[in-house]
Amino acid sequence: MKFQQLFKAAGGSVLGKDHVAIGKNNQDAIFLPESYNRTLCSIVCDGCGSQPNSEVGAKLFASLLGTFIVRHLDRYPNHGFLAQTEQAETFLKRIKDDALAYMRMMVINLGDSMSRVVNDMFLFTVVGAIITEEVSVFFSFGDGVIYINGERISIGPWSNNEPPYLAYNLVRSTLGDANPHLLNFQVHRVMATQELNHALIGSDGLTCLEAAEEKTFPGKPTIKVGPISQLWEDDRFFKNPFAVQQFLNMVNMTRTKIDWIGQKVEKENGHLSDDTTLAVIRRNTIEQQD
Repeated sequence: MKFQQLFKAAGGSVLGKDHVAIGKNNQDAIFLPESYNRTLCSIVCDGCGSQPNSEVGAKLFASLLGTFIVRHLDRYPNHGFLAQTEQAETFLKRIKDDALAYMRMMVINLGDSMSRVVNDMFLFTVVGAIITEEVSVFFSFGDGVIYINGERISIGPWSNNEPPYLAYNLVRSTLGDANPHLLNFQVHRVMATQELNHALIGSDGLTCLEAAEEKTFPGKPTIKVGPISQLWEDDRFFKNPFAVQQFLNMVNMTRTKIDWIGQKVEKENGHLSDDTTLAVIRRNTIEQQD
């Protein structure tokens, strides 16, 4: 089986009900290419909820980071060097430097105050997966959740709910002053791709989905949301490119029921208070390919 056929990927993103209540946009973003050649890369970004327009940076840099990674790796005939954690960290340092160069250019041209523009638009966390034929790397900048072959890796939470942001490399921050090592991508796992069966990366809103496992879908009192593992176990999420998005929409849908006799309106809210975004990757079998 060719590497391009080795894995399938799916993903989705939904606006949290707390953001709906105050009229905010979905501040998460996802990079998940429809096809890949030698590198399958997925990125999930989560904009800072306390800033007005952080989804701008999240959406721009989810795509930019994913594109930078793929283009850089396309220059190498082999990706075995990533098997050494130090080499993977060095590679991600180059990606960080490229991303910050673009970010600096944007920030300078968006206003006179760099700190104001950064705080307004460019505070976001990153969770990423790089899958090559030889090596797979899972990394982050800030908080989020990673699953690898069913094993859960929790990133954060941070003190005072203040995770490190990529943009803190451009402006001074108390976190950067106290822990400068946090202003780099953190590598959580490096492994041989032949050992990877499935993986999932998500924003910190994924904890809301995990907590909803035993709850029922709004308007469907007999159907439970179910465990997070269904996202890599159930074929339907990979046969239909919109299935993950539809699932997230159903979990967070608000259902309204009118009681005409009692003259009242009953509302059943969704279960995801925070914006929730995920990308799931699963190895194909010969049978699944056919």
